[in-house]
Amino acid sequence: MRIPVLLLVSSLAFAASPLDNVSHQSPVCHQGPDGWGYHYLSTQDPGDTVAFEWIDASVGTLITNWVPNADDGYVTLSLPFNFPYYDQELVTIRVGVNGLLGITAPTLYQNTALPNRQVTHLIAPFWDDLYVGDGSVYYYDPPDHSFFAVEYFNIPRFDTPTDHETFEMLFYPDGRIRFNYLDVNGVTNSNTIGIQGGQGDGNWYLQYAFNGNPAGHVVRDSVSVLFYARHFDHDVGITELVRPAPWVAPGSIQPVQVRVKNFGIGTENFYVQGFIYDTLTPSDTVFQAVPTLVHDFTSQETLTVALGDFSVPGEGTWRAKLFTTLEGDEQPANDTISIALATSLRFGTRLNSWNLSGLGSGFNLAGITFCPDSERFYLALQDPNRVYSLRAGNPSGTLRNESFQLQDFSGGDVVWGIVFDRDRHCFWVGHVAAGNSATICARYGANGAFLGDTWNLAAVEPGGWFAGIDYDELRDCFLSTKVGGTNNFYRLDLANRQVLGSVTGPSVSYRACASLPAKGWILSGGWNQNKLYQLDSLGGITSQAGLDSFADGALYRPDWPERDSLVFLLATLSNHANTIVKVALGQFWRQLGVEDPAGSPFGKPGLVIRCPAVASRSDFECAVNLPEPGALQAALYDASGRRREILCRQALPSGEQRFVAHAPLTPGTWFLAVRAGSRTECRKFIVVE
Repeated sequence: MRIPVLLLVSSLAFAASPLDNVSHQSPVCHQGPDGWGYHYLSTQDPGDTVAFEWIDASVGTLITNWVPNADDGYVTLSLPFNFPYYDQELVTIRVGVNGLLGITAPTLYQNTALPNRQVTHLIAPFWDDLYVGDGSVYYYDPPDHSFFAVEYFNIPRFDTPTDHETFEMLFYPDGRIRFNYLDVNGVTNSNTIGIQGGQGDGNWYLQYAFNGNPAGHVVRDSVSVLFYARHFDHDVGITELVRPAPWVAPGSIQPVQVRVKNFGIGTENFYVQGFIYDTLTPSDTVFQAVPTLVHDFTSQETLTVALGDFSVPGEGTWRAKLFTTLEGDEQPANDTISIALATSLRFGTRLNSWNLSGLGSGFNLAGITFCPDSERFYLALQDPNRVYSLRAGNPSGTLRNESFQLQDFSGGDVVWGIVFDRDRHCFWVGHVAAGNSATICARYGANGAFLGDTWNLAAVEPGGWFAGIDYDELRDCFLSTKVGGTNNFYRLDLANRQVLGSVTGPSVSYRACASLPAKGWILSGGWNQNKLYQLDSLGGITSQAGLDSFADGALYRPDWPERDSLVFLLATLSNHANTIVKVALGQFWRQLGVEDPAGSPFGKPGLVIRCPAVASRSDFECAVNLPEPGALQAALYDASGRRREILCRQALPSGEQRFVAHAPLTPGTWFLAVRAGSRTECRKFIVVE
């Protein structure tokens, strides 16, 4: 079957035209393509016909107007021609000191593997922590505009200033990019080299080297790398496995979906098929896709194709091998995708990481908390004190200043712990006094307004300070990490300024504090140990994993998580790069008891409501009868348990309350979930055309 969901991209295609006069011939060896169709040739790969030839760009213009400085700054340059790059034609490019270019400000000094979601349309000839120093950067546009060159001459590395690098990049009107390396010195295995379209979505990136891998691509003197987009007459392929994820819950049903693309010029008809097999002997096939026809597939079109459902047998490991079959395909290298699948992963496995350099010069991250109301994580930041938020699913590129009215209680205090109060729908922020002698916990509204409610936690235990903090909605209290003194985890009723108990802390101080109340887990650790610990309700260590510069963590904990998804937390790291790390706890929500005995994604009913069994797309109304005044939350969820619309989230008087959906609902199964106090009621209904 063909999924009727099309992801359209520009129809711009680069014809296979004669390449430049810098000693290039038709390729006999290539690497790629990426999701757009880029390949590269290199003097370091046997059989490639590209040759090294240096062009002296110092005859051009010296760059001096770096913004904001010549360490991590950039300059915007106009190109002499419209430069076709992925789905756009660039007329300007921003050149960064750190060997990194893009259409967004390329100020990042700590290189990462590609894709990197902070720089859009990234070009990295030698991305590392560089600075101009006694070096120079030039750009050169020859009279015939046959290319545009940017040359880094004798540029030092920041950490090893005696290492000077000389390299350049050449842009050609037909979209080719050439990296030339004239004089490479010292540390050569600490950089990123490659290209990326947009933010890398759709496999739009082609990495030549990252921190010395592969070893044969560590650039040296007289090396050239040429990137070019080549589209064959007939070429279709698979760009990514959309679902399932590499880790699958045992006993779950996983849709198998791949994204295919027509890299060629012609319109094609072809099949997508494949299988999943056990990695253990005798390698039994556990899923066989029925060959799925994709027809009238036009040039540069992309499509998500569903191949059926994979019923995960239980604990184990498998390999998915999925492929396209196009007669006369001229580029078979991109026809097949092979991905490992497993039901288990270690506690502390890093799933992803993001460097948030836009937050400051480093060491700005402190506390973190998750807010289910907005599906965002909130960060407490220092130097200066402020609060930012980011999306749970994709932190990079989603930063937002929350404009909190942060107070200064001691004349120079710094914010640290931050927690969202799920019952009162507000935030509590810990303000650490100068000298770490006390911590004042202050309450702020959901909009960041200071509400005037504070508690000096020196009354709980004098000396030292309180760091990470989290909320336990089952016990309606907060759990906070004490740094110094007893090093206990204290259970606090912040609203009424009461100590409800404590958990004996470790022999050395921790910083982080996250909890999973239903299991009695405490997640903690810190930069003293450079580890993440899982503790039981009595403070005993049950699991641990290395986590350098660990500052704080918060679990992704929506009101009703998808039961076949991984349990993970986001951790803030106290480092130069302001790094956020996504860390798995080695469990799926299904394994933690998130089950559905009543046929809904949310659990057992508890609050009486009235909801139609059948509703039309544009006409849904429900009623809730509150026996007493109080906070009410009502929301609509689709069949997968994803929240689609919040109908109400406020304090209401007793009596009947009516709500309507404001956005049209798609046909299918839906759920209305209502929460009042500790009681929750879910109703299932069907939406028809």
